[in-house]
Amino acid sequence: GVLQKPLPRGALFTALAGLNTSTMDVETSPAPTDTTPPTSTGSAPQETPKPAGQSDQRPMRILAAEDNRTNQLVFRKMVKDLNIDLQFAGNGQEAVEYCEQCTRGEAPRPDIVLMDCQMPVMNGLEATTAIRNLDELRVSRVPVVAVSSGVKSMNQQACLEAGMDDYVSKPLNQVVLTDVLVRNLPPKLLGHDEANGRLDY
Repeated sequence: GVLQKPLPRGALFTALAGLNTSTMDVETSPAPTDTTPPTSTGSAPQETPKPAGQSDQRPMRILAAEDNRTNQLVFRKMVKDLNIDLQFAGNGQEAVEYCEQCTRGEAPRPDIVLMDCQMPVMNGLEATTAIRNLDELRVSRVPVVAVSSGVKSMNQQACLEAGMDDYVSKPLNQVVLTDVLVRNLPPKLLGHDEANGRLDY
């Protein structure tokens, strides 16, 4: 079906669950032709342009640390019609640098970080540890969800020890994304009043 814009935040999860389940697969494959300049080490993460007619309501902010360009394109397609501000970091170091910018007020703080575990330069575990060590509490305690292609029973404990809040396996689709957001975002972003022990963003 066609989504009406602006899409209220309260309807986000219903819309996600109702869309066709395009998947973000783990297998590295040749990326389709893309005129967008690739994210380079040390550069600011790429931002998805907002659709025309986007709501004035603050969008949900997601930082996705993902080095595979094909997976980035699939993820962007999954959320393009929703009130989501999607930022990409091409590796763990770029994710940490973005969060450091947030502590200085140079970039908007993400509501959640989806962290690929296996990336060049700095992997997801190292990046999460670095984020948890930042001085600004509201940035250092942002919910971080591990996104991994590995065997769950082998990797989950390592993710928790690094300071991650949750763990999902690839391929990632809209249903999985919905569950991750519901489990980890602060209640006010989900339209609920009950506390869940997280920082009030």
